Amino acid sequence: MKSTIVFFVKIITCRKLFLKEVLDRIKKISVRLNNILVDRDEKYFVVQIENNSKKAYDIAGLSFFKKSDVGQLEKIMNPLYRFNLQESIDPEGINEVVYVFKNFNISAKEKIVVVLADANSDNMVILPLDYLLINSPSN
Repeated sequence: MKSTIVFFVKIITCRKLFLKEVLDRIKKISVRLNNILVDRDEKYFVVQIENNSKKAYDIAGLSFFKKSDVGQLEKIMNPLYRFNLQESIDPEGINEVVYVFKNFNISAKEKIVVVLADANSDNMVILPLDYLLINSPSN
């Protein structure tokens, strides 16, 4: 099972698409959703982290949350598999990461939030993804 996921992840990282992007202008860090793919029972999120600054960017973590408009409840989503998340991104560097989750859909009142946390401060880059993007993968 894991070898099948690794093989599929290597194939989808070769495609260069881009669906949504957010940029932290102060630190010149961007988080971009390149693709969402579905294969059998899994949903693959291809996320690109780009460091456009002159110094390295240390990553504390990349997390996915399911957020509901009702009561503003947030639930952390635990991936089945994570591929290629680096601890630090070199200056002018790019890190393409794949997160694999059990296949799911969300309602119109929910959204997925991708959060990139900085290891050296409390700063975060937040990428909100609405239900239309999540429920309509690109494959």
